[in-house]
Amino acid sequence: MQVGDIVTLKPEWQIKGVYYGFGVITLVEEGSDATGTWETYRVQWNSDFLFHSEDQLELVSESR
Repeated sequence: MQVGDIVTLKPEWQIKGVYYGFGVITLVEEGSDATGTWETYRVQWNSDFLFHSEDQLELVSESR
């Protein structure tokens, strides 16, 4: 996944009663620590942004 991709939050990660809809990845951060390397994705939802791991997101459309 990359900046500009449209994503949705997988059902198992959604909070009951909260509709996330579609979001856009606005930042990809990579890092490493004692347990290995990691990536986190900042997703702009309708009125807020949140950080997610790739396994929490489902790709809807790739940016070009």
